[in-house]
Amino acid sequence: MKLVTREEMKMLDWNAQNDYNIPAAVLMENAGIAVTLAMEDKIEKLHEKSVSVIIGKGNNGGDGMVVARTLFNMGVDTRCFLLSDPSAFKKDAKMNYGILKKIGIEINVVDAPNKLDTLRDSLLETDVVVDAILGIGLEGNVRTPYSNVIEMINSLKHLIIVSVDVPSGIDSNTGKVLGSGVKADYTITFGLPKLGFAFYPARDYLGNLSISNINMPYSLLNTSTLKRDLITTSMVKSLLIDRPQDSNKGTFGKLYILGGATGYSGAVCLTAKAALRAGVGLAYTAVPQSISSIIEANVLEAVKRPLPTSTEGTIGIKAKNTVLEDISKVNAIAIGPGMGRNFETAEIIKEILKNTNKNILIDADGLNLLSTDVSILKGFKGNLILTPHPLEFSRLTGKTVEEILNSRVESAEQFAKEYKVVLVLKGNPTVIAGPDGGTRINLTGNSGLATGGSGDVLTGIISSLMAQGLAPLDAATAGTFIMGKCAERYAETKAEDALLPSDVIELIPEVIRDIRERNS
Repeated sequence: MKLVTREEMKMLDWNAQNDYNIPAAVLMENAGIAVTLAMEDKIEKLHEKSVSVIIGKGNNGGDGMVVARTLFNMGVDTRCFLLSDPSAFKKDAKMNYGILKKIGIEINVVDAPNKLDTLRDSLLETDVVVDAILGIGLEGNVRTPYSNVIEMINSLKHLIIVSVDVPSGIDSNTGKVLGSGVKADYTITFGLPKLGFAFYPARDYLGNLSISNINMPYSLLNTSTLKRDLITTSMVKSLLIDRPQDSNKGTFGKLYILGGATGYSGAVCLTAKAALRAGVGLAYTAVPQSISSIIEANVLEAVKRPLPTSTEGTIGIKAKNTVLEDISKVNAIAIGPGMGRNFETAEIIKEILKNTNKNILIDADGLNLLSTDVSILKGFKGNLILTPHPLEFSRLTGKTVEEILNSRVESAEQFAKEYKVVLVLKGNPTVIAGPDGGTRINLTGNSGLATGGSGDVLTGIISSLMAQGLAPLDAATAGTFIMGKCAERYAETKAEDALLPSDVIELIPEVIRDIRERNS
């Protein structure tokens, strides 16, 4: 499912009107009816409740007037509150205001601070509020009296709040609260979900989100010019490879896991176990000789490749030739789990990037070692996935963590394009940016994943899928979604506080089964 910015949504509206000859008034009518139908579906005994529709002066207010008229004509006890003088309405909103006046619905104008008490008194006797105050065009902070009204709505806990297109006060591009924001119980958005809906704090303000295409052409909403997608179960199902019954271990790929150091053997164990659970045919664990026995005891199914050890207990430079020979025989390589930051290990990573065109995933200390000379990425001839958290990404880019968090999508997209990599910027949500401009956003997961070792499990799942034949962007897409779904599955029966990375690994098989068995 596509995610759109406010600018893209406005262009879709323009295209619908100018390329498909759909009048703006028809889109407004469809929007209002869509909200009404959603309210009927979601609010029990709507016909027995009283509804107040709070209307701003823009097109969002026009949508709200259609909602008010439709509810009123259905016999629902409905009244309107205009937050500006009616003379401020333009075009289709003005037309709908004229209709409201003629059908006899109660209309109140709240265009001055001294009228707020009247609104509050009415809301105290109202069951449902329709928020049609501010739409997706809002960019600056909410001003009075709008901010006063928003705070009033939020303070009245008995209200069921329905937001039209976007909760008023929420930036539809970033998800930030612009001074004041309506905390909706239900949001009915039009055309496509907005990019900001994927981010916090917006996700705490949306309530239950519904999407209505308001009868926009399918081809318009799925145009190739829209480059950002929300990852869904059906998308991931379409990406997973078939598993023929006449197969063997070579059918499902060979993965080479390079990492480990004294004191950090658990990271490689987690990566290897996750990779095997995710379906790879063969997993090789290439680790320092000093910890090889630990891997041997804990990951029975992996092929062990003990390597010369540096004086710091990491993979030593003498391992270079062995590693280069090994990776020539595999389908994908995972670099970084528990690797440490020794300069000898860094040299091996550079040699790999100079001498192979295999599919590679780099995570954890592999990224930290890479950050000393990011330019080496531009010479790599294969496909590369990088999976940093914000601090690791800060080291790669030179940006502060705050700068990255304030522009997660843009930062990931810029880096992916510049260095021709798939960039998995971890977090909630996780942003996956491809080298050709495509971006996918994953919303699965919970706070249980905020623990040491989760990144190692994610490395195992993604690199396993890549070794099995998925393109890097698709492997990253499916891997992050599966990881998050495992965390959600755990929390269905246990406190997410207690989730361990090893618990995620054990849930991989049933989550993948559920995805494969999904009907649509």
